[in-house]
Amino acid sequence: MASPLSLTQSSFLLSSLISSPPHRLDARPLLSYRPLVLSSPVEAGSATLSLGSTSITSKVSTQVIKASSTEESQLQQQEEEGENEEDDSAGVWSVSIGTSPSCQPPVVNGGKSSKTGCLELDAALLQLERMLKRHLNQAIPMEQFIILAAPQNASAAASSSSSSSSSNREKLRGATYWSLALDITIDSLAGGNLYDAAWAAAFAAVHRARIPRTREVAYIPPESSRDQATEGSADMEKMGIKSVKGEKKSRKVGQGRAFDFELVDVWDEGRPLSGLEVMGVGLTVGLLPNGTHVLDTSLDEELSLPTSRRVFLVVSPSTSTQIHSIHLLPSLLNLTAGESDSLSEEDALRFPRPPKAQLQQNEILPGVEINGKAAGGQVQGQWEEQGWGLPTFQRIKAGVQVGSKYAVELGKVLRATLDAEEGAAVKERAGEEMDMS
Repeated sequence: MASPLSLTQSSFLLSSLISSPPHRLDARPLLSYRPLVLSSPVEAGSATLSLGSTSITSKVSTQVIKASSTEESQLQQQEEEGENEEDDSAGVWSVSIGTSPSCQPPVVNGGKSSKTGCLELDAALLQLERMLKRHLNQAIPMEQFIILAAPQNASAAASSSSSSSSSNREKLRGATYWSLALDITIDSLAGGNLYDAAWAAAFAAVHRARIPRTREVAYIPPESSRDQATEGSADMEKMGIKSVKGEKKSRKVGQGRAFDFELVDVWDEGRPLSGLEVMGVGLTVGLLPNGTHVLDTSLDEELSLPTSRRVFLVVSPSTSTQIHSIHLLPSLLNLTAGESDSLSEEDALRFPRPPKAQLQQNEILPGVEINGKAAGGQVQGQWEEQGWGLPTFQRIKAGVQVGSKYAVELGKVLRATLDAEEGAAVKERAGEEMDMS
């Protein structure tokens, strides 16, 4: 359980962050990341990640979905009534985030805001669910999850490039497809930085996920002499059940053919997801009033930052950096310097005010470190006139520029860990095959 954070402690932490030089309780520089510990997977699509004292478990599971006529009529009715406001988040992915019984919400203000802490944590998990679901359904190509396309969708996709412009709902209407569920469990929040840790755990689970290979089968009356039975399939051929794997994609659907599918292999021997190079990495940047930034905040530091002083970025760590989304995160404390003026003197949170001596524009601050490796880059700081108020557009822009660069470095660390793990698994399988031979 997180220890209560008093007003004096909060003021002390904030003063330490903006001092010159800055000080943190764990002696890290402002732009330094704690080591990410990614445990070996228990099964395909699973990941357990630790960031300091924060521990996250994630799992990707699959099931086959075929839209029924009732579901199609409901979708059509919703579209007619204009209820599909979040159509950009529709797709094959669903996301669920919860806490384990051992995970307790943070307690702030000496225990006076424990109920608020629970509500704010629930709101943070719900926001993270929506961001992950929208990103996965938009960034990862959806065509790889469709097992049997609906006849009208197959003909439309073959005739033009309408698949890129049509909505995900239209692509899935009447189709048989893999539905993927990403389940994330917060085992411990004692180390803070929930968004970064949960997103990194999801990143690892999605990269470890496997989709079972399938092939299409159909009922084809054995009338033509070209339908020759092969070894091991004679009985199926006599009944008219034939694999259509390898036939031309332009084959006509219908005319007495009832298409279905069968599994070629089991889960662990399935195929990895494609198009994951565009999946983004999440990183939170704390905006300090002296123009500096702080990464990977601990729980106490996170609770100390006022409202909307944290920017969460989703950045693709590919060769050409692509920023998918930007979000201002609320503070669990939910108080600003302006709001504290209306409180009593006993309960008012004493936010540190800007000193008279401002930082020089060319003052050099420490660079970022991720897993013990320097990620380069130097930033400059200058006091904001509004202090702890809402950040300006230019201030957010500066935070985005810093955060996007370090998100790429964080993505490289995650990818290197996953690639090394995959390489070791390939060598192990090759050794087992040699032993069997």
